[in-house]
Amino acid sequence: MKKENIVDFLAGMPLFASCGREFLDEMLDSGCYWVKHRNKGEYVNHAGEPCSAVTVLLKGFANACMIGDNGKELVVESFQAPDILAPAFLFGENREYPVDIVARTKCSFLYIDKEAFVELLHSNKAIMLSFMAILSDKCHNLSHRVRMFALMPLNERVINYLKANKKAASIQALSRTLAVTRPSLSRLISQLKSAGVVEITEEGIVLCHKKH
Repeated sequence: MKKENIVDFLAGMPLFASCGREFLDEMLDSGCYWVKHRNKGEYVNHAGEPCSAVTVLLKGFANACMIGDNGKELVVESFQAPDILAPAFLFGENREYPVDIVARTKCSFLYIDKEAFVELLHSNKAIMLSFMAILSDKCHNLSHRVRMFALMPLNERVINYLKANKKAASIQALSRTLAVTRPSLSRLISQLKSAGVVEITEEGIVLCHKKH
């Protein structure tokens, strides 16, 4: 990927929104970054691997996944470019990825050396504040997901997911995200469809506007 294309992607991210293209050019000229590509279904990082660089998703979609003892996969978080993957784990005492990162589509990733990024935070207050805001937002979203899984019945979880994400591509994809079995979710979707709460379209599962 050409440097000018990387600059275009970075300029569109909230983290670097306050930076001009000249600043981003100089940052990349420092050489403290590298780019990797992954195809659909390939692992980007495995749980337990060291988190030693800022990882920026430049292109594509990726999932953060956990595998339970029963082999069931739970999608902890979904990423859509441009986004930063697991930024909080870069500075913790245990600097390891707690989940697997898997490419949902063909993806491109920019890695920024940790020490170079720390220097960037020290030298640019706007980037530092933006980074802190990103960490806060991700913590808030994680708290919401924990509350949803721990306290809400399945029908409310489905409805809240559709309200937040507009649609679910399929029952299989939604079952992975909500960590429920496909048969159980399929029965619930049929009930919600009969009650006029959801409908199944060519785009996927969506809420009926007349009900919500």
